[in-house]
Amino acid sequence: MARWKKYYTYSIKSLLALFLFCHFANVGFAKDLHIAVASSFYQTASLLADAFQKQTHIKSSVVFASSGVLVTRYKQGADYDLLLVANPAYLKKITFSAKALVAQDQVAYWKVDSKVKINWDQMVANLQTAPVALANTVTAPFGEFTKNFLTQKHIKTKKQTLGMNEQMTYMLVSKNMVSQGFVSAARLTNKKINKDHWITLPVYIPLWIAVLHQSKEEAKYLAFLKTKTAKQILKKQGYQH
Repeated sequence: MARWKKYYTYSIKSLLALFLFCHFANVGFAKDLHIAVASSFYQTASLLADAFQKQTHIKSSVVFASSGVLVTRYKQGADYDLLLVANPAYLKKITFSAKALVAQDQVAYWKVDSKVKINWDQMVANLQTAPVALANTVTAPFGEFTKNFLTQKHIKTKKQTLGMNEQMTYMLVSKNMVSQGFVSAARLTNKKINKDHWITLPVYIPLWIAVLHQSKEEAKYLAFLKTKTAKQILKKQGYQH
């Protein structure tokens, strides 16, 4: 009996060791990825992370903020593996091993309570009579690019209410805390917002991702972004790619 128990215990330990070896050999000791993205891209980034995990079994955590804030946090020691910004100029402030253009967004003017179909002339008139929400003009490309566009076109605004980032700006308008604002066209498309209530501006937002280290997990994620699955997600979310 003692010999049988000893043999049984040894067999169980051997099978467990074999299982663990096969398991880790299969996943290759894959590490989780920490991905930081511009706020306008957060929902899409989360969908991409889920699809990426299904294909590769690599988990990803996604955080968001305005592009400028993300870069500042990274320079201060934030542990990111991948960084997606809405203005490639921000990437000049950090060191990275590779970068790629993921998609392109566009600035949209949105009048949440409009009773008529929005056009250019109505937008200009509305901006001069009521407050408008836009993202931070220093740290958020949506705000920075919009401000530059309004200045170049000599379009005046009565009052500007700044959101910390594009997502916060969207919330201000969607809750009707401010009746009009400049937000992501991709977001409005995805949310199926009444097309009569918004128009796109000739202001484009290129979304670039930077690989901050050189791990195989990061390389796999970059390759995943080029797959049909990723492109379908981007298209469904309203992005141009």
